[in-house]
Amino acid sequence: LYDADAFFSTATGLESVRQDAFHRIMVDDVLGPQGEGWGKDVRRLLGMPSRELAAQQPVFATVLLKDPRIQSAEVTITSTVTNGMADVRFTALCTSALGPFDVVIDSVASLTARVLAGLPL
Repeated sequence: LYDADAFFSTATGLESVRQDAFHRIMVDDVLGPQGEGWGKDVRRLLGMPSRELAAQQPVFATVLLKDPRIQSAEVTITSTVTNGMADVRFTALCTSALGPFDVVIDSVASLTARVLAGLPL
């Protein structure tokens, strides 16, 4: 998912809603009015005990539902192991007026490494 391409084309329809949902779980705040607390960074889950991960599921669902285009959001956050290291798997099953979509991050730790390396998500 990308915010813009070299031609600054626009995303429309369900893909736009999905892209915005992904952005919402990658940042805590954005610039502008009502930007504070706009989202919640999924990378903050890394290192969290398994018992606390379950408590974050409704928190992330509420964050996704801040987008008025999203009608429902079911979030599952599970503790995993990637290359011998503790990791987190994030899945959100959402519905909108345009149809259902999902946001799946199999490895939050890998996602973090890609961001730090400047690689596409």
